Amino acid sequence: MALWTRAAKRLLPPLLPSSLSPRRPLLARSRSVLSVVPQLRASIPASLPAIHRLVENYERDLQLFAPIERTESEVVFANNHLRLSSIDVVGFDYDYTLCHYTDELQYLIYAMARDYMVHKLRYPEGVSVLQYDPTFAIRGLAIDKQKGLLCKISSHQKLSNTAVFRGRERLSRDEIIELYGGSKHISVRDRADNMKPLNDLFSVAHACLFADVVQYMMEHHIEYEPIALVEDVDHAITNVHLSGEMHKEVLRDLTRFIEPNLTLRPLLERMRNCGKKSFLCTNSSFSYVNAGLRYMLGDDWRDLFDVVSTSARKPSFYTRQRSFRVLDIEHKQVQWHAVQALDRGDVYTQGSMHQLSKLAGWVGNRVLYIGDNLFSDLVEPSRANGWRTGAIIRELEDEMRVQRTPGYQWLAFQIDKVEQLMRSIQNELRSAPTQNHAFVDELVTIHETLQMEMDNLMNVNFGSVFRADTYPSQFAFIVQRYVDIYSARLENF
Repeated sequence: MALWTRAAKRLLPPLLPSSLSPRRPLLARSRSVLSVVPQLRASIPASLPAIHRLVENYERDLQLFAPIERTESEVVFANNHLRLSSIDVVGFDYDYTLCHYTDELQYLIYAMARDYMVHKLRYPEGVSVLQYDPTFAIRGLAIDKQKGLLCKISSHQKLSNTAVFRGRERLSRDEIIELYGGSKHISVRDRADNMKPLNDLFSVAHACLFADVVQYMMEHHIEYEPIALVEDVDHAITNVHLSGEMHKEVLRDLTRFIEPNLTLRPLLERMRNCGKKSFLCTNSSFSYVNAGLRYMLGDDWRDLFDVVSTSARKPSFYTRQRSFRVLDIEHKQVQWHAVQALDRGDVYTQGSMHQLSKLAGWVGNRVLYIGDNLFSDLVEPSRANGWRTGAIIRELEDEMRVQRTPGYQWLAFQIDKVEQLMRSIQNELRSAPTQNHAFVDELVTIHETLQMEMDNLMNVNFGSVFRADTYPSQFAFIVQRYVDIYSARLENF
């Protein structure tokens, strides 16, 4: 029986020291510290022979680099010990958990929200030509509603030095500090009141549309109120989901939008053969889920679950005491009578975690729920009822693929050696007269440039989903705090 232990820290790149010195293109595009070692050595005074020796050792150590085999993306990472034999029940979300979508869905969400803004909210006709850019944004960003900025925030509640955008324009560090009153720190209250998190995979199109509309307004010298624009984009994206238009478009062409998954049915059957109960709990409607699961699993897909709950209204599902209703799938009607038991084969709507636990008799810490949305799926069940939680984080595949490349490993190796050199120099300078040393500034700049180049391999605008500058990102912090296990795909579990 599987045992997942604390392996998750391997995912995050090393935590590096931060710096406030200005960024300079010292390394240009060489991606090698070796090219600037002569310049660095020349900046060290002859009165510091020990520092010269440290730099010589450092230059020699750089010659020892060799790529290594890295962890495959099929691994399951763990923040907490979890023995599968202690789990009686496994629950699943639908979107981006049981069902994975092609990139076409992001284009669809973007286009539908964009057109809604033009035709319903009366935004300029020029907005209608904007196109989704899959390379621009990542999951885990936040929108500053008051300032109209797209940001990445670290686990230390600090804005990233290099990932704050007004439209498509990156703000400098000095601009960020000036806008935020001399500090990049975001208080807990300010984050709750003014920062809109974008943490699910649907939000990548949201972030791109917001940035594009802001950029359009700036380029055409159109005055706008940031908070109103934030609300309008949010309203447009929400309408795409709630109106049902997106679902209708997906149902018209399942092969275009849904990735086939031949391993899903064997996974669910294997869990059932091991004596596990299973349930589906999703915010999506039954008609939408039914079409997708019939496409992926066959007409008998409901036989694979002990409980099927649709239109669940998560995250309020976890905190409110609301009764389940039976859905008559033949007549597409919700029944009025009280639900006294959750019967296999029936379909339920609404409901609550309290009712699910009461009617099914499932104890909190013996339930594992797997989903992709940190806030809607995973924070509240962990916090409110002690459910164990699993996250599907598709970005792991892309980021770990990058981490396996020699180019990424070479940058990481150089960063590690620069940090070692900086620590050694710091120890040597403790006994030296206090003065400004230009070579220390050079090292800081080298470190920053290497860090930025490594981030750019993940995403040229926002870097890694899991890191903000030299710290874990806010997204990574939530994963570490509320998620027990996580992987790139459900079939890895």
